[in-house]
Formats: sequence, C-alpha cells, structure tokens
Amino acid sequence: MACSVIIPCCNEYPQVLFTVQSVLEGGADEVIVVSNKSTDKTNEYFGNLRNKKVKFFIKDDKLSHWQAKNLGIQESSGDLLFFVDSHCIIGADTLGHLASFIKDGKDIAHCVIHYMLDNRPLIYVPRFELFNYRFSGFPPTTVPFKVPVMSTCGMMCPRKVMDEIGGWNTELGIYGGGEAYINWKHGTCGYNHYVHPLARCWHYAEKRGYSWNYDDFMRNEFIAAYCVGGEEWLDRMIDSRKKKPSARIEDIDAVALDVITKCKADRDFIKSKQIMTYDEFVLKEKGNG
Repeated sequence: MACSVIIPCCNEYPQVLFTVQSVLEGGADEVIVVSNKSTDKTNEYFGNLRNKKVKFFIKDDKLSHWQAKNLGIQESSGDLLFFVDSHCIIGADTLGHLASFIKDGKDIAHCVIHYMLDNRPLIYVPRFELFNYRFSGFPPTTVPFKVPVMSTCGMMCPRKVMDEIGGWNTELGIYGGGEAYINWKHGTCGYNHYVHPLARCWHYAEKRGYSWNYDDFMRNEFIAAYCVGGEEWLDRMIDSRKKKPSARIEDIDAVALDVITKCKADRDFIKSKQIMTYDEFVLKEKGNG
C-alpha cells in the first residue's frame, strides 16, 4: 500500500528539510508539506522545489496544527497516512515496520518517540480523569503493544479510518487537545492504537514562532471532551478548570457555550459512529492496564 507522509510546519526552516529527507529516505511514496502560516523561508524553498514526491501547500486562513493535518489528508493520495512533525527524524525502517503491522485496516500504529531534550524514549499514557495524557518511560520489548493513547506525531493510520470517521475537528486551534480528540475518537469508534517498538522517531526542540495561549488551549480541550464524551465530560472539564486558582469563570462558561454551539454537528456525527461511550472506553482500557 502506498504511504503518504503529512508534515505540518510553522517557521521551522531549515529543520523541516531534514524531516523531509528522512521520510524520503525511509521509503515514503508521497510527502505532503503544509506550511501553517509560516513567515520564514519555508514557503520560498518548497515553492521552488522540484521533486515529484514532495507536494507543498500553504494554509494561511487560521493558525492550527490540526487543520494543517486535515489539509494534508485532503491533498494526499496514499492508502496509508503517516503524520510527523517538522522537527523530527524517523528511523530508516520506521515506515516499513508500521506498514507491515497494519494489515486489516482496523489498527493504527505509532512510533516510539525519542524526545531529545529528555534523551530517552517515551510513550504517552492516559490520564483519563483529565481527558488527556502524560509521558512515561518506554517498556523493554520488541513486540508491538496496544495503548489507549499515543502522540499523533509518528502515527500511521489507514486512509479508510479517516474516510469513515474523519480527521480533526475544524474548530481546533493552535495546539493542545487534538491528541485527545483523535485518540479518544478512534478508541470509542472501535479502532485500536499500537506502539511498534522497532519504529522510531527522534523529536527535536521545535521553534514555531508562536506562544501558547491559555484560552485557545482550554477551548481545544473542551472541544475534545464535548465531541467524544458529550456534555457530561465537558462539564467535568469545566469543573476542573474552575478549580484552578487563576480561573476566569466568565471566560470558561463563555468558551464552553461556544464549543457546544459550534461543535454540536461533530458531536452528533461521532456519537453515531461510536460503539461505546467514553466512560465505557475508560473502564475497558483501565481494565486492560
């Protein structure tokens, strides 16, 4: 099956060049680079690049890591989609290991992530009570193992999964929340995530040129909680936020109302595709852990 590699980037020239080189050398059939409102040399370089395997697109309507990935899905043609950030180098056999593992189209496979600032391999583990995840050490094994959540940097997903239940919510902003959204959506709709211990991705420090925004991050988390878990899980997220010492109650309520108003159609769609509720998914995964 042909593999399309999707690389969103924002002001990460020249690091993105090394990322593209590593996936081409790793056997990518197609590379989709999406410039997410870059203002450095990214657009100039890729606009002039003549490589039949590399396709370049500019997304300048809204700064969103997740919507850049959606554009990459839309413009790609592979049966398999591999997502990687523009400050990463993948192992030479990574794409082959992941593609060989995905056979029935129901499974989603991930690399082990080596965060170079930490200098040790890590995986994500769920924090179900927060609708989120945290980092953990990588267990010593050579056999692929099932996980309820993992970074979407280094994720290979069959296109038919995206065709069936879609990519990221179009309301998601710059960063944060998108990992929970896609992982929990996949899980509650019956798709399984695995980490392949022989597939590796080295993640270097990113320099995107933008800063974290509290309201945007909170809104993304609310979108994930509401679209996958419904109003009950959104209420839990609201309560969690309101308990923080610096909470601005009026802002929290306003953001939550905005999320319900703009994401109801997505919530209804996901609910129609789910084979279990988020609470059932939590109980199932906790039982497996």
